[in-house]
Amino acid sequence: MSGAVQYGTARLLRTNFIEEPVLGKTGTCSKDGTRFGWFGSYANTQYGRIVTVIFLEGGRPTFGPKAAELAGHLYRNLYDHQFFAVKPAATPVRTAGSEGNPATVGAPQ
Repeated sequence: MSGAVQYGTARLLRTNFIEEPVLGKTGTCSKDGTRFGWFGSYANTQYGRIVTVIFLEGGRPTFGPKAAELAGHLYRNLYDHQFFAVKPAATPVRTAGSEGNPATVGAPQ
């Protein structure tokens, strides 16, 4: 799966996203004149794991490498919007009338 992304049918993913290692597999098939292309991928980042599947249905330009390219756009968009960034942990805060009794944000009272 690494080889498909590095130099195989899924290498179009890397034209859009290189910041995290992504493993993936493409596929293309057709039935009754309709073409299908798909790409399944997995990224195990230091901030968490993500699995994506892109499934396309259409005519001649529909094939697995196109699905991999779109996955690259998806990963790029996630990265640009801080999806792969460290998330701050909840911090204790004092609530009114708690007199030295800190409560965690979002914790049931």
